[in-house]
Amino acid sequence: MNNFIAFKKNLLVIDDEEDILDLLKFQFSNRGFRVTCADTGEKALKILKTQTPDLIILDLMLPGIDGLELLKLLMSNPKTSNIPVIILSAKNEETDIVIGMELGASDYVTKPFSVKVLISRARALLRSSMDSIGDDDQDESNEMIYAGDLVLNPKQLKITAKEKSIELTQVEYKIFSFLARNLGNVYSRKQIANAIHNEEFIVTERSVDVHIYGLRKKLGESRDCIETIWRVGYRLKG
Repeated sequence: MNNFIAFKKNLLVIDDEEDILDLLKFQFSNRGFRVTCADTGEKALKILKTQTPDLIILDLMLPGIDGLELLKLLMSNPKTSNIPVIILSAKNEETDIVIGMELGASDYVTKPFSVKVLISRARALLRSSMDSIGDDDQDESNEMIYAGDLVLNPKQLKITAKEKSIELTQVEYKIFSFLARNLGNVYSRKQIANAIHNEEFIVTERSVDVHIYGLRKKLGESRDCIETIWRVGYRLKG
């Protein structure tokens, strides 16, 4: 038995395709999850009034309240803002992925999809969510790291620029932390993805670009500290 599912995790699947709801309920239930399904955003909101799932799988093209609008509502509600959300969508353009990640999704899986891959990503997100409380103990060092006008505080799991706190997703924080601890070194997308994966995040080479884009936008005037090395990857300048 998988030690990770020694106790059941609650999953909310939101999709208007009955076949997908049936498939995911069957597959996740067989792996020890408690699965609740909703075929509209409105039904999902009603469920969330009485339940707090550990993970949400969300389709974007929903009738009524669409997936992006629902994601905004989830991220703006303190009760649901910390629940990991995996977007599961037929929209596979880079702009769609960027928008979803910027709004607060933890991962983005395009249809058609592999059930095994989706389950693997769900488990990885749940592990990282469980470990986030003790992440300061997992960092290599709790010493402050300085990169230009940016300060990384591992003890508080936050980054500040000119004394202004910058809120990052867990994946964005891990990427920035990895680059900051290796200041000036150039890393490929694959190396960055592997480094984060070792921290029990599943990050693809393609999604590294998405997370870097999100990081730069949040860093504002300090965005240029993350330098793109053409045809190689990225580095953080001091």
